[in-house]
Amino acid sequence: MAFFATSVSCSFEAGALEVWPTKKMLLSSNATRVIVEALRPIVEPILDLPGDRVDRAVRAKIRAQAAQLFDRSELIAEHVAAGGLRIVGARYDLDDGRVTLVR
Repeated sequence: MAFFATSVSCSFEAGALEVWPTKKMLLSSNATRVIVEALRPIVEPILDLPGDRVDRAVRAKIRAQAAQLFDRSELIAEHVAAGGLRIVGARYDLDDGRVTLVR
């Protein structure tokens, strides 16, 4: 099993969610802007779903990262297909230290 965790303070996801309704980039640096823009295709599909928007954005980002591991590595894809490997994403919350598996 391949296990990876994303540490979360939610600032980028929250920033991304604030940008889309107004389409304004009120972000402090170019690096932050690049990260938020990279989240756009991941976050946009979940904007109108019920529940906590930041939590949904974080979970969507983790699922996307897991998919990228599979898509970008032929070796990983082969092992997953053969049943010898499973990719599991998790959320590590910086506020409370909890790790939550994301499926």
